[in-house]
Amino acid sequence: MISATKTKSGLKIKAFLDRKDYKTGIKISDKQMKNLNLKFHDLHPQWNYTIYPRSAQHLGVGAGSASKQVKKDKKRKDKK
Repeated sequence: MISATKTKSGLKIKAFLDRKDYKTGIKISDKQMKNLNLKFHDLHPQWNYTIYPRSAQHLGVGAGSASKQVKKDKKRKDKK
């Protein structure tokens, strides 16, 4: 059970069941999907990814560390 997991080094995991109901079947456009700042992980990218805040360009503000990280991740992804 994940709620009782811990490592030899002492990392402890706490988990809980979210019983909220969420709408399903919500459609987003290809443009909306393209504008998400997703970074897919190397291991099981279909399940493991990070969603960063939208880039500064989309928000109309100066560049921040999150947008810099997204640019680095996109360059790394383009090289693959």
